[in-house]
Amino acid sequence: MLSIIIPHYQTEEHIRLCLRSLRQYSREPLEVIVVDNNSQDASVEYLQRLKWITLIINPTQAIGSRAHAEALELGVQQAQGDWLVFFHSDTIVLKPGWDSDLLQKIQDRQAVGLSTTVRDVNRFEPVTEKWKRAVYAWRNACKDFFKTGQHNKKIMSFCFIIKKQVFQDTGYSFRDPVGDFITDLYYREIQRRYPFLLLTHAELAPMLWHTSNVTAILTGQITKQQLYEKFQQKNSMLMSRPEIQNILNNDSLDN
Repeated sequence: MLSIIIPHYQTEEHIRLCLRSLRQYSREPLEVIVVDNNSQDASVEYLQRLKWITLIINPTQAIGSRAHAEALELGVQQAQGDWLVFFHSDTIVLKPGWDSDLLQKIQDRQAVGLSTTVRDVNRFEPVTEKWKRAVYAWRNACKDFFKTGQHNKKIMSFCFIIKKQVFQDTGYSFRDPVGDFITDLYYREIQRRYPFLLLTHAELAPMLWHTSNVTAILTGQITKQQLYEKFQQKNSMLMSRPEIQNILNNDSLDN
């Protein structure tokens, strides 16, 4: 069983889409744990109505990364599955059987988990942007070839999968990270000890959508105009898709 742990703070529309897409497209047995970081909006009422999730109310007054890390810690303590899956509330599933496909990739490589270093996963981006991304990735790969022992990549947590027993064996706590907690977990406890997959944009984009910074932007933690405009553009692109509207309008997925 997969234990999907989703920290949440005041992203009502996106958490609804995230959860409904999980319900629509997942094939493996799931335990979905949503840890709400003291939201003060209607999203809490929505989450309380869902009988098929485990809702944990995190009373912390912290915001941002500290609240997110605390939520992951609480979710791991509750998780009963063989695999831990760390998700963001703006991670949207796009492909039926995504979970089976990712588990198969892990098993084929005899790995203990997978993630990506790609921040924005956008299946619907224009062809010109795809070419720019490919060139950027190639340049970075060439640079990385000549670097050793440097932590020059951030490991993304919008879809991070790890075998629960391996995570427990590391003894890692999200409450005491060095820098970004998922990146810290990977480089400190996983990279040199276990086989672990870091997927490319091409491998992950057909399965998942990630908007980036939704919580921080919607709650005023990020006010930079450039990032806000990027969010608006990407969010509009997502919401304009018929398949996304179908999920948003399918209330039966909440039952």
